Amino acid sequence: KNDGTVWGWGYNVSGQLGDGTTTQRSTAVQVSGLNNIIAISTGYSFAIALKDDGTVWAWGSNAKGQLGDGTTNDSYTPVQVSGLTDVISISCSSNHCLALKNDGTVWAWGDNQYGQLGDNSNTERHTTVQVSGLSGIISIDAPGHSIALKNDGTVWTWGGNTCGQLGDGTTNQSNVPIQITSVTNVNIIGSGASVTLMMKNDGTVWSCGCNTNGYVGDGTTTNRSTPVQILSDSTNYYPVISLIADQNIDEDTSASINFISSDLDSSACSMTITITSSNQSLLPDGNLSYACEDNHYTLTATPVSDSNGTATISIQVEDTGALTASRSFDLTVTAINDPPVLGTITGQTTNEDTPIHMGFTASDLETVDCNSLDISMVSSNVNLIPVENISYTCSAGNFYLSMTPATNQSGNANITITITDAGSLTATQSFSLTVNAVNDAP
Repeated sequence: KNDGTVWGWGYNVSGQLGDGTTTQRSTAVQVSGLNNIIAISTGYSFAIALKDDGTVWAWGSNAKGQLGDGTTNDSYTPVQVSGLTDVISISCSSNHCLALKNDGTVWAWGDNQYGQLGDNSNTERHTTVQVSGLSGIISIDAPGHSIALKNDGTVWTWGGNTCGQLGDGTTNQSNVPIQITSVTNVNIIGSGASVTLMMKNDGTVWSCGCNTNGYVGDGTTTNRSTPVQILSDSTNYYPVISLIADQNIDEDTSASINFISSDLDSSACSMTITITSSNQSLLPDGNLSYACEDNHYTLTATPVSDSNGTATISIQVEDTGALTASRSFDLTVTAINDPPVLGTITGQTTNEDTPIHMGFTASDLETVDCNSLDISMVSSNVNLIPVENISYTCSAGNFYLSMTPATNQSGNANITITITDAGSLTATQSFSLTVNAVNDAP
């Protein structure tokens, strides 16, 4: 507040509200014992405050020594950061802090896993240490790595460098400050999620680091280990496409995939979209289509009937300035057991005491040898056509059925044929068999 007091609310498991308790607060409570505060900074479950006398005070979680009091004990009320005076600026990340003194030196404490304290070590510090080799510093920032601006307009970084946020052209962490040599005449520094931001005297803004969601601002999602200029309105921006996860569907079904693609220079849904498949026998390009509404795209992919396997689907978007963005994902079509197919069988007629031979067709996509199919026969009139008098052979999906009526019997029977595949799916056909009476000789 403008009276120099500090107030807090919310989660308080580590005493980060500084009211002497660990009670969660849904309304603001005053941080105990603080006055004449001119700046505050927060980390993960802790906070620090700068008084107008140049001292720094801290409270809350202290697992990494981020309170700077020489211990790792949480504090529910503010404690003074040990040995730190004449401070003019403060900044904290999740577990480490920086302080800028009025003599232009920078001091650090807390977590040092990635060298973010800048003291040429990876040793966790519970009291302040001076950042190596820095002088003439006028601004600091601690987004996770550490950033400092010198009075000559140069920018210095140290600590973690997973995405190139140190701006030195590598992804190697540094335990001491290194200069970003490609950008000079800087007057303001800032940061994002593993991103370093710099504004030059000419008003241009430059950035480097993690760019998964376009944080760097250069119109791409490519991580940058050397600074690039954030695009102005006069620049043709690259289009972007959202991430698309690999997809899995069953055979003989279609996939519907949603994604977002946009371009700052293009109106909604106006970009040229090219979609291709790596497996034309499974998924021809002609079986890929899309619809778009307000840059929200729905891709429909329809594999060839009774086919399975994997196809890589590639999507390319192109804006009117011929800038492109691409995204690929795999579509896996899982085989399913198709039921067998049994051809139609018409009614049959024979004479008493005369066998009948007939053919029919049956097939199953998953069965190569027709002899591997299970065939069962049922007669509705076993006195006329006993089941044991029915037999068959098969070759290449063509079945040959033989039926012999019982001796001196005539009449009608319904014959039912059931085919069962290895997955227990079936096909059934029934047909009538008429046995005509014959006058036997006396």
